[in-house]
Amino acid sequence: MSHRYGFLLQAPLRMLCLAAALSAAAGALPAAARAAGAPVVTVPGVLPLAKVQTLVTGASKGRAKALKVFAGPGGLTGVLVQVGTGEATQRSIVWANADGSALLVGNLVSADGTDLNAGAAVQAGMYKAPADTLAATVLPAARAILSKGRGPVLTVFMDPNCIFCHMLFKDLEPVMAKGDVRVRFVMVGVVKEDSLAKSAAILGMADPLQALTTDERKFNKAQEEGGIAPAAKPNAAMFAAVAANNRLLSDAGGHGTPMLLYCSKASGQVRQVEGVPQDFSAFIGDLATGPAAGCNG
Repeated sequence: MSHRYGFLLQAPLRMLCLAAALSAAAGALPAAARAAGAPVVTVPGVLPLAKVQTLVTGASKGRAKALKVFAGPGGLTGVLVQVGTGEATQRSIVWANADGSALLVGNLVSADGTDLNAGAAVQAGMYKAPADTLAATVLPAARAILSKGRGPVLTVFMDPNCIFCHMLFKDLEPVMAKGDVRVRFVMVGVVKEDSLAKSAAILGMADPLQALTTDERKFNKAQEEGGIAPAAKPNAAMFAAVAANNRLLSDAGGHGTPMLLYCSKASGQVRQVEGVPQDFSAFIGDLATGPAAGCNG
């Protein structure tokens, strides 16, 4: 679907690729030897990296490498695993059971529906923390488009050709008109070949918010294409800003647009979610000012 895109590998596909690498049968291959004299660091309740590497090596027939271990829920050990090298590198979170005899490849979900793999990916340094991503969107380099008004700020990574972004924009229009919530649009170009040029065109207009509004009001649902014309004459600065926002989306672990960042009343933290909120009223009601400056203006 159009809200997914090739160069930011989808989470399910990453898991399928990793699962394939870890689908080996019995007969673990020997683990790579540790560097001579390297200290062995152990954490209470966490399996040693060397033991986990033996498990990962055997399960993947030597194709995967364990980079880091950390404490997981219920006695599990979280593992940052890498498959491939260079541009083909894929990293994912897997889980080892307490005695190191088996790996769980897939997302762990808590009782309240929280994706524990997402938090673990940040903890392991695989992705930027939501607060760090939010702070980057406030910098001038992002050229974010901020609607007028007062109250908390909702940050939205937006592609002009994204049908789900269009649906969210329609929901947000009445909220923006009242001015009770401000929306910071961070333009990216990831859905279609001309998405980057369209985002660059929007940023290059005298009134970028009006240009984005035109794009959405003229959105072609059948073709899933925004109504703004791509930039005819490339503006290097605008194209660079959109490309940098693409990288920011990727570094944050974003797998599609829209991606939302906001300060949550319920959690008191910066939250990162993807897609259109199902209960829009409840979602808007959870927006708060603070603790991050990016939620305040």
